[in-house]
Amino acid sequence: MKKWGKAEKAYRKALAKNPHFNEARINLADLYNQQGKNNKAEKLLKTVVRQEPDYGPAYYSLALLVAQKGRLNVSIGYFKEAVKRMPEHARIYYNWAIVYQKLHQYHNSEQKYLKAIHIDPNNTDYQYGIITLYLQNKKLKMALQHAKKLVEMHPDNQRFRILMERIENNIR
Repeated sequence: MKKWGKAEKAYRKALAKNPHFNEARINLADLYNQQGKNNKAEKLLKTVVRQEPDYGPAYYSLALLVAQKGRLNVSIGYFKEAVKRMPEHARIYYNWAIVYQKLHQYHNSEQKYLKAIHIDPNNTDYQYGIITLYLQNKKLKMALQHAKKLVEMHPDNQRFRILMERIENNIR
């Protein structure tokens, strides 16, 4: 309801009553993130990690937050920790792949995209992500394989058909 002040006050009150109530801490971190108070959000998430070192979502949230702040290399460590605790969570690999892609680490990015696709082969975002990676690296035949998969998954999607046709035309 965008009543930031009231929400913050409620979360802080809950944490004052129980300093280990990390659900409230995570929600408060999310609230701060929505307001652009990312340093406060990061501090809260690090507290969750200290208190519950096996809680994968906290590492994943930290990875996303730190990447959002532009500290891509730091985010990689948090992605590694998140995936240790949630190895079948495809979205972690996808976001990790994007970080590697931004860092121009083609091979690492490709591996993470492929892992996300392996876990969830019908996810459009993952297929589209690896297509962009392959196109950036002029791997047109590889991009075409995934574009065909997108068209197969969504035969009525004109955007995917056009993408596939453009890739085919560039191969010729």
